[in-house]
Amino acid sequence: MAKSEFIIDVTQDNFNQVVIEGSSQQPVLVDFWAPWCGPCRMVMPVLEKLAEEMAGQFILAKVNIDEQQTLAMQYGVRSVPTFKLFKNGQPVAELMGAQPESAFRQLLEPHLVRASDDLRQQALAAFRAGDADTAIALLKKAAAEDPRNTRIHLDLVNIFLKTGRIDEAAELYNSLPEAVRNSAQGKPLGLILKFARTAQSAGPLEEVEKKLAEDPNNPELRVAEAAHKLLRQDYEGAFEAFMKALTPDVNVMDGKVKALLLDVFDMLADEAPELVKKYRRRLQMLMF
Repeated sequence: MAKSEFIIDVTQDNFNQVVIEGSSQQPVLVDFWAPWCGPCRMVMPVLEKLAEEMAGQFILAKVNIDEQQTLAMQYGVRSVPTFKLFKNGQPVAELMGAQPESAFRQLLEPHLVRASDDLRQQALAAFRAGDADTAIALLKKAAAEDPRNTRIHLDLVNIFLKTGRIDEAAELYNSLPEAVRNSAQGKPLGLILKFARTAQSAGPLEEVEKKLAEDPNNPELRVAEAAHKLLRQDYEGAFEAFMKALTPDVNVMDGKVKALLLDVFDMLADEAPELVKKYRRRLQMLMF
């Protein structure tokens, strides 16, 4: 039975309705707990206070693992308390153990619908129309009005990166809380920032290509080439550069190039799935 409109005890029978279907309307934070768990009892009032305070911006779904062992096994819960945040039917973030209120706020913030999102959408529309200056001005206004909406800050980082303002992107990104940097939106931006720094230090693509003509097996130059092409959204060109770096030795640079490529596969899995499949196969062929 629902404890309130925003706090619901969840079982195998209503998990699909409350969590899977419900998370298409607003985020659902699933609290896997047990009656014998002291930290669970410590955290519970913190979560219930947040759920009531935010009044429907997210739903708190409580799962007693003693009574719902199948759900706990299904979602890989090995200890309690474990907290999984669902959005659009999928888990998008996780916390484990007793956490302060600030940690839950950081977990939730990137996924909440807020009034400042209207300005954010105007900014993104301006950027898509080619007006980066207006987009940045609108995002800065939105950030000033609602500094806790971290999606605005991540959008600013993204636009700074796409317009070559690498130092501003790095300064803003590094100022964000770790939970935001490691979020589904934040983690790929951190990777892009790393490539932007690589491209910046290597010089223009034309210079990199000129050096590669003289030293085609230089893996650092190949990574710089891949970085430039990723920033230009020439994903196939970037993958080809990685392959050329890995062809003589798949573990070149102590495996760092391969690790970078695997991160790029993860980053582009939704945006360019067929390309990722193609080059995953090519990487497997090199490895085996």
